[in-house]
This record gives sequence, C-alpha cells and structure tokens, in this order.
Amino acid sequence: MSFLNEATISDLKKKLSDMKDPVKILFFKPKDGCQFCDQIEQIANEVKNINPKLSADIIVFDPNNALAKEYEVDAAPVIVLRGKEKRFVRFYGLPSGYEFPTLISDILDVSKGAPSMDPGLAEKVKKIDFPVHMRVFVTPTCPYCPGAVKVAHDFALLNPKIKGDMVEAMEFRDLAEKFEVMGVPKTIINDKLELVGAYPPDIILKKILELKK
Repeated sequence: MSFLNEATISDLKKKLSDMKDPVKILFFKPKDGCQFCDQIEQIANEVKNINPKLSADIIVFDPNNALAKEYEVDAAPVIVLRGKEKRFVRFYGLPSGYEFPTLISDILDVSKGAPSMDPGLAEKVKKIDFPVHMRVFVTPTCPYCPGAVKVAHDFALLNPKIKGDMVEAMEFRDLAEKFEVMGVPKTIINDKLELVGAYPPDIILKKILELKK
C-alpha cells in the first residue's frame, strides 16, 4: 500500500516544482530494524519520485560509517536532508502526520539553499559563532510542533554551527525521559535550555544568544 495517494502526489509535484538544486534523502535505519522503519523507507522512496532532483539512499546505521560521522548521526532511525552546500537537517523518527508537510517544506528550502526568513533575523542567525544543537521533541498529532521544528531546521540551514533535529518522542523514549518531555513541542538547546511550546524565531534566537553569556 502506498503512503502517498494520487492527489497528494499531484499536489507535491506542484509544491516542489520550484526546486533549484538537487536534494539527497538519506535514511539511516537500525541494523535490527524498528517499528516504523518500513514506513520511513517507503516515504523516502515515494518522495524521491516526485521530482527528478530528488534522490534517496537507504543506509544501515553504523556509528563508524563515514556518512554517519559526516552528518553526526548518533542514533536511528533518522532521515537526513542534504543539499548542494551540504548543510542538512535531521528527522529522528517517522515524519508523519503534521510533520510530513515540514519534510516537504524543508526539501524545498534545502534545494534553494536557504529558508524564507526576515533578512535581518537571518543575518543575526548567520552570525552565531558557537556550536548550537536544537532538539525539538514532537508527536505526529501535535499541530503546534511543525512550527517549532521549522525554526530549528531553518536556523541549521542558515548556519553550519547549528544542528536542528526533529525527535519523535514516542520512538525515542529514552531521550524523551532524559529531558523530561511531558508535553510537545519541547525544544532542548545544547542539552540545557528547555522551551515548552512553539516560539517565534526571534525569541528562539534571543534564548540561544543568552547561552553565550
């Protein structure tokens, strides 16, 4: 059974018709499989057929693998979207429900090399000069989660010092328990700053800059 129906495929072809540069979909899957691995692989393979500028590689996760090291993948399952400039965003877990449109939006932004953001704010994000890791815990049924994920991914596309992750809380229970995720979206920045709820990018930027003080 296909993940995408004909109407969805037609819609996605229109949305991705503005792709500029090629985008690689890298799916790292656990050696022993996982609950949603088949669905994630199906999404990767079906989405890659939407536009000839898309391609997909399925990789059995090994922390010592060169690609895993290049994209700093430390757990699986995870989808990595990589563009021409090799800046990338990561989806830990199944990007379904409300998160699927984020995947599509990210593909377009990765292809164009940058997200749509206020130019002044974007310049401030580009000037961040210290490592930032943003983990956004989500569930597929959370309507507020995509906005939080998009901020993390947008920042990652603007600045190579920033890593932006979507983390599906139910699939990564140990990580969710570690950071005491009781509600979503919950954004963890550099393992110490915790933000519950969806915040606009300017507020997120302010919080990140405060970490340097």
